[in-house]
Amino acid sequence: YKDETALKWITETLRPILEHKDKIGEKTVLTQEEFNVAATMSNSILQGEFTKPILDEFDGEFQVEIYHDDLKALLDKEQVCHKTKVARVIDFKSTGDYLEKFKKSILRFGYNYQLSFYSYLLQCKYPTYTILEPILLVSSVKEPEYAEPFTLSHKLVKEAEEGWTDQYGNKHKGWRELIIIAKNYNQEMYNTELITTGTNYINEL
Repeated sequence: YKDETALKWITETLRPILEHKDKIGEKTVLTQEEFNVAATMSNSILQGEFTKPILDEFDGEFQVEIYHDDLKALLDKEQVCHKTKVARVIDFKSTGDYLEKFKKSILRFGYNYQLSFYSYLLQCKYPTYTILEPILLVSSVKEPEYAEPFTLSHKLVKEAEEGWTDQYGNKHKGWRELIIIAKNYNQEMYNTELITTGTNYINEL
């Protein structure tokens, strides 16, 4: 680097980092054991028996930004085959539980909404392409050396977009309706139970 370039980097980048480090003092951000687990989990996704073939099936890019109208998303991986005109969303997840229980996490954390929304934006980016069912590649802290893929069906993707009624009769809004609610939010409360009874009554966990 030229002297002026090096000086600018030291002043604007290095110095603030050092000052911040001095301010917070000695603090362990990540232990060696935690790092090893994270590295093993990452490798299990990239090289796993069931996950690697999916990652290698089509060409793709990591960390892909998609913008459409006033919507945006950051895909962990975008896969595209321009020859056959297909595209797919790949998302990486980790869990603190066993992989056998991950299905419950999909609904708990709204991963169905996320992948449905991402698939919609991918379709907007490639309007003439067929968008394949999105896939979650998941590793577990409990078994970091092993990863599994979870594919969301087109049915689940569509339900997450438009809304659905579950097996218990509970109605769930789709992400399209949720976006409309968010855009029109004017500080009013939507918790009808709280408005009616004055409390969030819990009878069963």
